Amino acid sequence: MKIGINSRIYQEENAGVQNYIKNLYKNVLKIDPNNDYLFFQTSDNKKLGQTDYVKLPQNSLMAMLFDNFFVSFFDFKHKPDLFHACANVLPIILRKKCKYIVTIYDLAPLVNKSYSPSNLFTQYFKWSTKRSAKKADLVVTISKNTKNDLIKYFSIEPNKIKVIYPGISTDFFL
Repeated sequence: MKIGINSRIYQEENAGVQNYIKNLYKNVLKIDPNNDYLFFQTSDNKKLGQTDYVKLPQNSLMAMLFDNFFVSFFDFKHKPDLFHACANVLPIILRKKCKYIVTIYDLAPLVNKSYSPSNLFTQYFKWSTKRSAKKADLVVTISKNTKNDLIKYFSIEPNKIKVIYPGISTDFFL
C-alpha cells in the first residue's frame, strides 16, 4: 500500500505536533516495511523518509496554500491509496480512489477564545478543520475531550472519530 503524508508542519520549529509526527513516523517506518510511505513538504531540510517537496517561503499564507491546494498536486502525482493529513487540514480536492485520514489535536482556538492570535485565524481554523473532519474517512484525535468537541462544534459522527493517545518519546528514557 502507498501512503502519502502531508508533513509540511514538521518543517516548522519543534513543538508538540512536530514531535508527535516525528516520533509517530520514525517508529512506523521501523516496524512497517510492507507499505511505502511518502512525505509531502515545503522543504527538504528535515526529512522523515522518502520526501517530495516544493520549495516555498515559510510563512502562514504559504502554509495555508500548501495544505489546501499544493499538496493536492502530490496526491494526484503519486496516487497514494491512503492519505494522512497530520495537522487538521485535508486538501481541497480529494481523489475518489484514496482514503483520507486527518489528525486533529484540539479545537483550542474555538473553545478558548483567548488562545487565538486573530479573528481571521479563528475563522480559517474553524472552516478548514470542520471541512476536513466532515470529508475525512477517519478522524484521529489524541483525547476523548477533542472527540467530544468535534461532535459538539461540528456534528461529526462519533463512529468516524478514533481516539489514539500519543506515546512517550524514547528521549524521556535513560
